[in-house]
Amino acid sequence: MLSKIDLRDNLKNIQFDGYDGKSILNCHNEKQRWYRSSSRNKLFTKSLESASKESNGNGQIILGVTGGIGSGKTTACNHLQHLGFSIYNSDERAKELMQTSKSLVEKITSIFGENAYHNGKLHRPWIGEQVFANKTLLERLNAVVHPVVGEDFNIWCGQQDSWLVVKEAAILIESGAYKSVDHLVLITAPEEQRIQRVIARDKVSRNAAQQRIRNQWSDEKKIPYADFVIANSTVKSLQYQIEEIVSQLRS
Repeated sequence: MLSKIDLRDNLKNIQFDGYDGKSILNCHNEKQRWYRSSSRNKLFTKSLESASKESNGNGQIILGVTGGIGSGKTTACNHLQHLGFSIYNSDERAKELMQTSKSLVEKITSIFGENAYHNGKLHRPWIGEQVFANKTLLERLNAVVHPVVGEDFNIWCGQQDSWLVVKEAAILIESGAYKSVDHLVLITAPEEQRIQRVIARDKVSRNAAQQRIRNQWSDEKKIPYADFVIANSTVKSLQYQIEEIVSQLRS
């Protein structure tokens, strides 16, 4: 794990077009911090070449991006894609594989029974109800889905020619999949902002949005696993922090 320090004091001396550091500095009240290594000019104690070899053997750096619901990880990944990097959306790909992988379909059916699929399609609402009420079922589902997604990700990596590839997943830490990435970015945001984003995006009640957030690990629990913690208060500050991380990974 990389050494981490609070960068807020350092940000006071950083100036660039359209941003003065206030969004990050003001995050102190929400206990949202952006960490980096103790050296501003040299991020890692091991070479990037060694790090990439340890990941997938073809010279790529694998950057994991995670965060709770409504934190803004998709916005972060959209900006990484805008910068020219390929994004593997683990959650979306898992949905596809649960529908198209014959072996996975058989395993899911063995867990949930014939009701798991309706007219040849995954019965998502019904499965959602089952795992929401039964943590053991959720763990069993994750246990069969995540290995298949991991294998699919490795194949996908081999098809990319970028020096940096991005793996996005909501439960990258909880599932243990963070071990498959070289460096991990955690996107955080004040809870009220997250609640409002979930309400607007998913058209759910405030209570439902709060429940979804509470069903996930807290940011405080995730922070020890992350190499970078981004405080997403505004889109502009989020984009700046993403670009700063990419710059350091490239150097």
